[in-house]
Amino acid sequence: MAGFLDHWLEDRMRLSTRPGTYECYALNIRKHIVPALGKPGLRTHTRAG
Repeated sequence: MAGFLDHWLEDRMRLSTRPGTYECYALNIRKHIVPALGKPGLRTHTRAG
């Protein structure tokens, strides 16, 4: 999951958002989202529903 989010940040958000917005996204992803999801890969998580 962390790899996917890093890719999303770099390839999708870096050029389409202001630098401050990008930094805020990056900080929140690295400090809160990735630790909350843990280390498993993207395929180990299942879709809700």
